[in-house]
Amino acid sequence: MKKVPLRIGVDIGGTHISAALVEAGDGRCLDGAYARGAVDPQASASKILEAWTRVIDTVLSKAGNRQVESIGVAMPGPFDYHTGTAMIRGLAKYESLYGLNIREALQDRLAGKDLPIFFGNDAACFGLGEARTGKAAGYSKAIAITLGTGLGACYIDKGRLMLQGKGVPPQGYLYNFPFLEATAEDYISARWLMGRFAERTGKLAKDVRELAEIAANEPFAGPAPLAGPGGSPSVAGPVRSLFQEFGSNLGRFIGPRIRAFKADCLVIGGSISHSKELFLDNLMKELETEGLDCTVYFSEGTEQIAMAGAASLIDQQPYGDPGIPTLKTLNPPARRTTQSQLPQRVPTGATTEKGYRIFPYEPLGTGHIHKGYESLATWMIGARTVRIDGYAGLDWDHLRLRLSAGFRAAGIKTLWYETKAFLKPENEIDELIAPFLGTPGSVWGTKATLSLADFYTPALTTWQPNEDADLIILAGTGAGLSAWQAPVVYIDLPKNELQYRMRAGSATNLGSSATLGSRRSSDSATQPGSTANPDRATNPNSMPDADSAPTPDNPVGASFAEMYKRCYFVDWVLLNRHRQAIKDSIVLIADGQWDTDINWALSASLEKGLHTIAENVIRNRPWFEPGVWGGQWLKGQIPTLSRDEINYAWSFELIAPENGLVFESDGYLLEISFDWLMETAGDKVLGADFHRFGLEFPIRFDFLDTVDGGNLSIQCHPSLDYIRDNFGETITQDETYYILDRKGDAGVYLGFQENIDPGSFRQALELSQQEKTAIDIEKFVQRLPAARHDLFLIPNRTVHGAGIGNLVLEISATPYIFTFKMYDWMRLDLDGQPRPINIEHAFRNLDFSRKGKKVQKELISQPVIIKEEEGLLLELLPTHPEHFYGVHRLSLTAGKKTWVSTEGKCHLLMLVEGTSVLIRTAAGREWQARYAETFVLPAAAGSYELINTNHQPLKLVKAFVK
Repeated sequence: MKKVPLRIGVDIGGTHISAALVEAGDGRCLDGAYARGAVDPQASASKILEAWTRVIDTVLSKAGNRQVESIGVAMPGPFDYHTGTAMIRGLAKYESLYGLNIREALQDRLAGKDLPIFFGNDAACFGLGEARTGKAAGYSKAIAITLGTGLGACYIDKGRLMLQGKGVPPQGYLYNFPFLEATAEDYISARWLMGRFAERTGKLAKDVRELAEIAANEPFAGPAPLAGPGGSPSVAGPVRSLFQEFGSNLGRFIGPRIRAFKADCLVIGGSISHSKELFLDNLMKELETEGLDCTVYFSEGTEQIAMAGAASLIDQQPYGDPGIPTLKTLNPPARRTTQSQLPQRVPTGATTEKGYRIFPYEPLGTGHIHKGYESLATWMIGARTVRIDGYAGLDWDHLRLRLSAGFRAAGIKTLWYETKAFLKPENEIDELIAPFLGTPGSVWGTKATLSLADFYTPALTTWQPNEDADLIILAGTGAGLSAWQAPVVYIDLPKNELQYRMRAGSATNLGSSATLGSRRSSDSATQPGSTANPDRATNPNSMPDADSAPTPDNPVGASFAEMYKRCYFVDWVLLNRHRQAIKDSIVLIADGQWDTDINWALSASLEKGLHTIAENVIRNRPWFEPGVWGGQWLKGQIPTLSRDEINYAWSFELIAPENGLVFESDGYLLEISFDWLMETAGDKVLGADFHRFGLEFPIRFDFLDTVDGGNLSIQCHPSLDYIRDNFGETITQDETYYILDRKGDAGVYLGFQENIDPGSFRQALELSQQEKTAIDIEKFVQRLPAARHDLFLIPNRTVHGAGIGNLVLEISATPYIFTFKMYDWMRLDLDGQPRPINIEHAFRNLDFSRKGKKVQKELISQPVIIKEEEGLLLELLPTHPEHFYGVHRLSLTAGKKTWVSTEGKCHLLMLVEGTSVLIRTAAGREWQARYAETFVLPAAAGSYELINTNHQPLKLVKAFVK
């Protein structure tokens, strides 16, 4: 007969550890298979782990040849039970464990290294044990509480641990529940009894046991009357009356909780329960007054019960498998998009691929990019001490598990500490960032003036390990803040991938627990919600121009809009500043965007690559997104794009804050954000303009595709003073529309009609919003015909919008989310939700003098020939005086070539007609650009040659700071 598997149940107390083998079937502790050991809670982490390991291994050795399937640990809090990270601080015990991942540390050291380890709150394990083998067995719904230093609690329904649901507080916790003038634990704990005793007698007691001994020798005349907040000590001695008041407090508090959960059993354990005869009568009297039909039990053998409950954690969600991530159950971070990820290796045939390339890369040479967690783990073992820092959106559980597998395979004992333990409480972080997020539900905020260190307690910045281990790691966003002198491994994540993960609910903002669709309430735990219908629009322009309006009827869309806003105004600002501050400590950079693997390189290799492109040609990786007005041109011209999207509204050709740069070595690819280039060689990129713009790349190129699509909204952008004062930007959103291609009767909405009356226009807009009625917009705004290679000028404060039938190359200043929409054609977004309208902002900025014939004269660029010779035409496409950038157009006939000097400026170029153009830099590097691809010639290139190697003429546009 096959024997029932065994489990190990562990109970960790303040000064001891107990463990036993437990039958998987009935939860019974096996006779003789028990061990207990003393633990010095003030010892180093290594010594504490050694004591724990010794006891668990002793019990494991008693299993003989019987299968042991798991280890369950009842652990006092604070503790992150999901990841296994210790959070105990300020309790004079286990301080050295703070931030340490106990699961990984134990698995490194135990004889049974492959056994899954589950952690549960000690009160929860007590309740599970009682429901399985103790007093609560056979009852349908039970509440179990432990009375001691604090107030522990758990809710059980048919043997299952409940962390949410009707009548269940978040995580089943009661200690922090409001009660009387503070919280439940302030009145129902040893702390209250000891404090009340000192208050009444002026004396100090050693512990509750001493108080109970004093009370037992006092006169007793029956239970005290029902106590109010002040207590009623009149019918017993002063110490006994404390226990009576304690019982009344407990009854008054727990009674409504029993009623709300409809519990039929209350089980009480913990050290104070041993003095039950002193407070039981008052407890029961309160419950009787509530009219509750609930059986009350006091536990016997709390330690054995807790071990039995801990052993059953494997059966419980979210504690048990697959709730606890292991390599066997590990799910990759979800991403919600049809867009392909950057491949980890150069795809077969990519070098001969024709047409527009969506995954361009810069070769580094051989031996610079390395593949895999195993190779990364090997490098870290050699370093012996490491800080692993990284961008928002990374799955740190995923990273830890895969690296730890490599460490264990090499027989390495690690101590893995996590920065999230040092995060300030979420409500404190929310208060810190609130001034930078504008009004709730608004699209815009203000660039944060905080630092990443403001999100963490000062303990992180002073953190220094003093432990004995083969490898010590501090991991998590912000690890570089620590003063510990250890190299930094930095894990980067492209911003488009971060947004895809946010949309799928697998990533969220820094210091936040709320993912897309999640909810917080007083009677349910925060849980990720459904992502079946997320807001599709995740790109910069789509934030104000296509996101769903944040209304109570649109919680999911509002959630993503708020997450993106916080990224733009807070998270990305802080993370970039932080990375700049720790740059000299970063010795290795990894790309964290793939599901099950990783590519990495030494920072010296990537820095050399960044300097190389900063002196030659820069081609970033573009990305693409659908929108409500999106068209079909990009699909038709770029066959490697996903065909599953309904349309493509945007191509992020170069919007530096959200683009990445891809490097290649030995066929492996690695992407880092464009920010790295500016931080490493911004002076080479911008040349004479670096002192003006610093690390912010000033010009952007993007496509707006309305071919077979819809009209953009009628909109405007803020003045320079307005964007500085209200949003913290240093330059404003001055734009131009270059018509790369068109179809049918294409046009652009630009400027007002000659007879515009601002009051009538505003009244029409507001009436349209209120009554959901369409406007004949051309009564107010001009629609101008658009032809290929036209350039329309859109300085700030100008009313405008691209019409149907255009493929617009938007040449603009880099700020990209400050679009004030006034009219949006009465349509909903891609998820059927209203789109936000910003009439008030718009009317604080609109220039009503831009109207009539003045628009056609001043806002349609008229080319001026700069240079003309055989086969070559160089034209100036004049921009508006408010535009800080200029535009040239260069035409070459077949076989023609010409040298261009950067004159100390950065040039942003695109081939707008023709198949391809060959670029040769002064340094001798050659690079071929193809139709509609964006590329940059940095100031440090000095000069470059453009060569038309084709049999037909070509045209390029070039943008540069004036």
